[in-house]
Amino acid sequence: MLYQWGAALARAQNRASPQILARQLGLSAEQGVVLYSRLMQRGTIGAANAAGLSRAIDPLFAGGRSIPVAAPADIAQTGKRLQQHARQLWEHLDTDTPEAASEDQELID
Repeated sequence: MLYQWGAALARAQNRASPQILARQLGLSAEQGVVLYSRLMQRGTIGAANAAGLSRAIDPLFAGGRSIPVAAPADIAQTGKRLQQHARQLWEHLDTDTPEAASEDQELID
């Protein structure tokens, strides 16, 4: 399974190195080297360039760009929208007992 994650990462970003693989997949440096070697042996990535980066043989995207991480403000805004949606759904549910309703409402809040 780890090989598939490494291959997907290399193809999505169109670059790979043992350090990148280790950092982004939460591996040790040694595990990153082993995974990198396997990706090269199986033809997923090519030989490293002068900077030590290998390019994917068949990249997923033409630009090979990394997916940007959402800004904290975006995450907070999404959380608020989800909370509002949960409250709207909650209003439409029938509850068996008042106690169950208050326990479930605490989970939403």
